[in-house]
Amino acid sequence: MFVSTIDLRLRDLEFDLELKPGVLVLSDDPFIQETVLKAAGIAQYRESTREILVRGGLETTISFPCDRCLEKIFRPLKLSFDLAYLPEEATPTEEEREVGSGEIDLAFYHGEGLDLDDVLREQILLDLPMRRVCEPACAKEPLPLKVKTEVVRDPRWSVLEGFRPVGADEPEQP
Repeated sequence: MFVSTIDLRLRDLEFDLELKPGVLVLSDDPFIQETVLKAAGIAQYRESTREILVRGGLETTISFPCDRCLEKIFRPLKLSFDLAYLPEEATPTEEEREVGSGEIDLAFYHGEGLDLDDVLREQILLDLPMRRVCEPACAKEPLPLKVKTEVVRDPRWSVLEGFRPVGADEPEQP
């Protein structure tokens, strides 16, 4: 759902969304949305600073494999968020600077608004643990990797299969 600054200038946008499992693509990582994602909140526009303010919450269940034993973990999420988005032109030009505590929930939007699905995806990914284990003391042996031992030959070299150079069977002379 696209939240446009043009629409927000006229009135605040209250949203109450339900996204079916799998609709919200989380990333290339093995995260899967297992249950309906319910999100509700309000988006507002502050004309003086051209900020888009998004407040609300979401609820769903995400699954991913344990980093140690590869068993599937189900993690219920219930999050609330209070975010501010400035226009991309307001991006600080300084290369490095310290981020203050008030700027942690500050981001930037491009063009005439922002996509609410991107906001929800970002909040989910930020809440998921970096080290994903089924339990803190997971001591299960990791599943062995199956190594493919079959030699894959390039068919373009098949012409040379019968070729054997002279003296190839003889040991090298020192």
